[in-house]
Amino acid sequence: MPDPSPTLHPAQQKAKLRRLIGTHGVYTTVQLERLGLLRAAEWLGLRQVTHTRRTSIVQPSSERDLTFVLGEQVNAQLPGRELMHKAGVAEAYLRLEFRDDLHHRSTPPKLTPRERQAMPDAFGCLTELNPVDDYAKHYLLELDAGYTRARIRRKLRGFDQLPLLKPRDGWLIWATTVNLRVETLVPLVAAEYKRKPFERIDCITFLFVDFWSAGNPYVRGRRFTKLMRYDLDCRGLAPSSGSGR
Repeated sequence: MPDPSPTLHPAQQKAKLRRLIGTHGVYTTVQLERLGLLRAAEWLGLRQVTHTRRTSIVQPSSERDLTFVLGEQVNAQLPGRELMHKAGVAEAYLRLEFRDDLHHRSTPPKLTPRERQAMPDAFGCLTELNPVDDYAKHYLLELDAGYTRARIRRKLRGFDQLPLLKPRDGWLIWATTVNLRVETLVPLVAAEYKRKPFERIDCITFLFVDFWSAGNPYVRGRRFTKLMRYDLDCRGLAPSSGSGR
């Protein structure tokens, strides 16, 4: 994740926060503190609301008070579940560290009701660095806070049918608040692919996201062996060089 920026001039801090929250809408105070932007939220007078939520639906012990910083007043009307979802998606973007000049998060064009129902939490594209090639890879980003296996399979199939993706060219980013799920999802998805190969998704990144813990939650001791990221190449199901970042 990006390094905090406590040394930025106040005007630069406010400009950075306006850009981030203008894109994603919601962050937790913990996320902004990590980025060195919590004071900027106060300077800008951004509204804060607190909800008690489980960061993992399946783990009662994950319940905690989360304070959300809102980019727009309309977000104050959203239930805590949706605010948590937005903060989780924002955290996934922070972890992926997309370059602004090569990344475009977009609103999909007109879709059928069935396609809209199958849409993930975010959609966008990444432009190749090669200036001669204007190729852009489209991605889908979904936040999983404890889906059932049946729901995971339904979502995979729904995503794979979206016409937004070119055949065998889509990148699915599956972010999860359940650290163990990064590892356990791989064989589930592999089995689903073997049952019926995906038509549009050709690679999947499983990514652990934490938007509630103070400090850097992605730096753990030697005895911590759970994967925090895993990259799976669906073409032949050969895993690429996954990272424990």
